[in-house]
Amino acid sequence: MMRQAPPATSTLIVGHTSGTAISISNWRLSGTNALSINLAAFEKNLQKLTLADLVEATNGFHNDSLIGSGGFGDVYKAQLKDGRIVAIKKLIHVNEERLLVYEYMKYGSLEDVLRDRKRIGLKLNWTARRKIAVGAARGLAFLHHNCIPHIIHRDMKSSNVLIDEQLEARVSDFGMARTVNVVDTHLSVSTLAGTPGYVPPEYYQSFRCTTKGDVYSYGVVLLELLTGKPPTDSTDFGEDSNLVEWVKQHTKVNISDVFDPELLKEDPTLELELLEHLKIACACLDNRPSKRPTMLKVMAMFKEIQAGSTVDSKTSSACTVSNDDGGFGVDMTLKEDKDEKD
Repeated sequence: MMRQAPPATSTLIVGHTSGTAISISNWRLSGTNALSINLAAFEKNLQKLTLADLVEATNGFHNDSLIGSGGFGDVYKAQLKDGRIVAIKKLIHVNEERLLVYEYMKYGSLEDVLRDRKRIGLKLNWTARRKIAVGAARGLAFLHHNCIPHIIHRDMKSSNVLIDEQLEARVSDFGMARTVNVVDTHLSVSTLAGTPGYVPPEYYQSFRCTTKGDVYSYGVVLLELLTGKPPTDSTDFGEDSNLVEWVKQHTKVNISDVFDPELLKEDPTLELELLEHLKIACACLDNRPSKRPTMLKVMAMFKEIQAGSTVDSKTSSACTVSNDDGGFGVDMTLKEDKDEKD
């Protein structure tokens, strides 16, 4: 039986879910300092749901409807009476039974799509990957700049980027997230958060988390979209390396070798655009947090590429990677095509 939460504190729960990945944003609001968030939820308001409706939609929370399990509870796929597909999470709680209704993410996580294409039944071309990259960046920018107080995700990774039927990206899983005052430069924590391969180097040196740490993790996700490779893989990178180091090493020889061959096979003319997006990833992956762009700046950089203000399609490029003073950047020297000179 559903029980009512204590009246002194309300709970705002929003999110999206897939078969295996859960998006949770659970903030407790009390007093006069309520969290101010512009919330985009379901496109159409759900009808008033009762416990009986949810029990019926999941066939009594039968195992046949179970699509995922996690540390917070089990998730069931359900079709409501109006035909909409949702995911219902049955939270594990010592005092109460709580059911959360989420928008269902058809394609699961970005990690699922990149690593298990046959099972998911979706092959991402560059247009789709670029859309996902921009969508994930927009989500982080919203957390860092539009929420009051600001939110540091602390576990940005491809498995926490969910993909809906229109290939829109949703940043998910806020179990590690922390709020930080607008005037503060960092947040001191007692434990290290994050996933190997995505954790910024400074997190290993101190227990201070920042929005620039999320920017670094986003840079790794962008590298995954560009290369098609996971952040850590002993087969590709060896036991003591990762995707970031692999990109640094390979770009010293031939920078084009880092890109997913499927992308260039699809369209060889994409190379310059891929290089521009690699520049953004490299900026995000600078070892010096202060040198990394904000997520608002990342969004602006994407818009510049889209507007064609950074690379002329009639030019070719010679690119190198610079690692001076802890930086990680792509230096591009543009030159005219021979055909244009004649």
